[in-house]
Amino acid sequence: ALAARRGDRCCGLLTLASNPSFVAHEQWPSAMAGETFDAFLANDRTLADPEVVKVEPGARVLLRVINAAAMSNFHFDLGALTGELIAVDGFRVEPVKARRFPLAVAQRLDIRLTVPREAASHPLLALLEGTARRTGSVLRAGAAPVPRIAETAQAAAPAVTLDLES
Repeated sequence: ALAARRGDRCCGLLTLASNPSFVAHEQWPSAMAGETFDAFLANDRTLADPEVVKVEPGARVLLRVINAAAMSNFHFDLGALTGELIAVDGFRVEPVKARRFPLAVAQRLDIRLTVPREAASHPLLALLEGTARRTGSVLRAGAAPVPRIAETAQAAAPAVTLDLES
């Protein structure tokens, strides 16, 4: 419903959720069992069955990414696409072009991008800082097949920093 209020400029919302900081580890053995947090979600789905958003090849898309996690920072990765960050938490910012954006707890990012004119699937992935775990959705332009995406990346994501602040 929130995406619908934005009209044709916003094809959908991507909401991330997790709480792995409460998982038991050597320094905090009395925390919750790791099985409690067995998945990271994007719009209530895992990468085993990701949300696929159909877009027209060559379309301009506005993504609103919301980190609904209580204790988890992410890196939002556009893969081969380049996006333009135009707002943070609803406030317009000096546009920043990149393929990866830091996303802090409870933060919202508005990212504008143009889908290439060729039919292709474009994974939009949220990588949990300090781990190789990830979740996400897929933009599908045209009749392109949607590839299977592993829930674990090849390398751990670095810590989220304030590098975009400068």
